[in-house]
Amino acid sequence: MDQEGCEFKRCHRDKGIRGAQDFIVKGIKAGKPEYRYGAVHGNPYFRILRSQIEQYITEELGREHLETHQKKFELKKIKTEISQIKRRLAELEARRGELETALKR
Repeated sequence: MDQEGCEFKRCHRDKGIRGAQDFIVKGIKAGKPEYRYGAVHGNPYFRILRSQIEQYITEELGREHLETHQKKFELKKIKTEISQIKRRLAELEARRGELETALKR
């Protein structure tokens, strides 16, 4: 844990729970969530169970904080999906228009 350069990789953290890195490290030092240390190609990371992180957040910040965070994450995920669907729909409509004009000739 106290190894130099040892931190969470932002791109690999669980997307459902993105707590402040310092907050999670503080919890690990306090011994709250169990973790496993690992490294891939010299890049260190910690593996922590989601349920233990959720329990730690609930104990420290309250259930409302966790639920609010989870709802915001879900909303962001839904907005992203809607955006992707709209983009795909625009592509399909453009292709349909091309095919209809080609058939009219």
